[in-house]
Amino acid sequence: MLQSGENASWVLNDNYVLFENLEPDGSGALAVNSAKVSSYGFWSGFQLIEKEAPPPPPSMVVHYNITVATVTSLEGPAGGAGDTWNQGNGNGTDLLDSTGEATGIGCTVAGDKHNLSNAAGTIPMLLNGYWTWNGDIYVLTLTGLNKAKTYDFYLTTYMDYNSYTYKASHSTPNSTTSSNPQVHTQNVGDNLAWELNANYVLFEKVVPDPTTGEFTITTENVPTPGHSFICYSGFQLVENVTIPAGTMIFVR
Repeated sequence: MLQSGENASWVLNDNYVLFENLEPDGSGALAVNSAKVSSYGFWSGFQLIEKEAPPPPPSMVVHYNITVATVTSLEGPAGGAGDTWNQGNGNGTDLLDSTGEATGIGCTVAGDKHNLSNAAGTIPMLLNGYWTWNGDIYVLTLTGLNKAKTYDFYLTTYMDYNSYTYKASHSTPNSTTSSNPQVHTQNVGDNLAWELNANYVLFEKVVPDPTTGEFTITTENVPTPGHSFICYSGFQLVENVTIPAGTMIFVR
């Protein structure tokens, strides 16, 4: 309550009031209503301060390079230079995240797998992988995902075999905001720079199975004249993080 003489310095609830963390309504408006509790009521002015939203927590990222031997200087379409990478035959448990922490996430690749080493190109993640042909399919399954989260999933794919062009279709039974299936077309030389739907496909905001916490992707070839191949080079899994909304302070 304002009393005589209380204009020499600012005193909360004597010559000003503070409303913290106000959020605008759907139209972007803020409203403050005042009613007098004594003989007089007046406003001298106000200050409106926009508060910066705190930075979001870092995303959990898992990198996996399918390879027959350890590869260095790895980086994928989702980045990862200098990060911790999982490397192996596409089957693993308790994979490490980009900082080297265990995640409890596992992966399996089912299908007719043939080791392939691509010597050409400039992308280390595309130097090795699995390939198959003639109507075979691959099924990649991730287990141990957080059922309350959504994820972006990058599947990398490239093979260099007799300068062929090939297509493959990638589909998932999981909910995703991306087109489903995703189809990529790869030409010789598509391992020089990352290019969506040429050497990788992206499924965004994938929802893990609500019962099992799994994500599954099935890959099959789209026949082109004389060339029926599919290939897995690796994957990157990025956990989506909700960015807190900004808040407001209103001062009268």
